[in-house]
Amino acid sequence: MRCPSCLTPVTGPVAECPACGMSLAKLDAKFKTVPRHLRFITDHVSLFTAEDHEALASQIEALEKQYAGLHVSLMTLELPANINLREYVFWLFNRCRFGPADAKLGRNYSVVIVIDVTSGSVFMSTGFGFEQWLQDEDLQAILDAAIPQFSKNRLADGCKIILSSLAAKIRTICAENPGKKVRTPSPPARIEDL
Repeated sequence: MRCPSCLTPVTGPVAECPACGMSLAKLDAKFKTVPRHLRFITDHVSLFTAEDHEALASQIEALEKQYAGLHVSLMTLELPANINLREYVFWLFNRCRFGPADAKLGRNYSVVIVIDVTSGSVFMSTGFGFEQWLQDEDLQAILDAAIPQFSKNRLADGCKIILSSLAAKIRTICAENPGKKVRTPSPPARIEDL
């Protein structure tokens, strides 16, 4: 992983970045209150219609059923203009419990997608369990697939593409690792067996 502040590569969990000193405690002081979050989708800025919300929640639920251990959350926010979104999502990921309580470190297969309307940015973060499988370039490619929809202000459609691209990438990971138990969607594959 990389430090969300200075982007220095960091191996494993550390109390603070060895290069810039960034820590969760410093981010706690900077960001203060953790926003309320719900299962699957938390639309703080009402970007989605009720129909969009239902369709996205159904898509997330189907993806999670296909891969046991996977937890996907989508959040929309309106952050102050000076907020570093990479830092904020890192802090949010570590302070909100998006997945189960026992999903720690290498067994954390959570994915968080955050849309900030202030900066017009979308950012994805994953738990440590995905670190060796989903690199920054993979996450960027998943987000890039949605740019045509986002540029037309079709945010729900863009999010559907992100979720479909994530599903395709997980299928590829499973196919490229045939020695693992994760191969088929029926019965549900266990993503934690990667």
